[in-house]
Amino acid sequence: MKIPIDQASNLLKALADKSRLQIIEMLYDGEKSSKEIERGLGKCQSTTSQHLKILMDSELLSFRHEGLTKYYKVKADVLDFVAALSALVGKITQNKIGTIVSNDIKDTLF
Repeated sequence: MKIPIDQASNLLKALADKSRLQIIEMLYDGEKSSKEIERGLGKCQSTTSQHLKILMDSELLSFRHEGLTKYYKVKADVLDFVAALSALVGKITQNKIGTIVSNDIKDTLF
């Protein structure tokens, strides 16, 4: 999946908050109501709404109405982005660890 740098940057900014990451994690397995998200976060309704708005404005979430209740879910392409990002971070971490180990071995041997 290829995402333009500007869009990726905006997505990362929206995800750069513990509460918003918790929301994404809660929604990873499927949709949840705003009340379920509020309870899961342990935050008041207004704080939860602010976080949901940021995630919605960043096009990370979609929602549907059922009566007066909103149900949120993570967009499928966002899950692909998070998976790709996770793979990239893993690759960078492995390369960094490899470099550190290599340098440690060099320091020990030379």
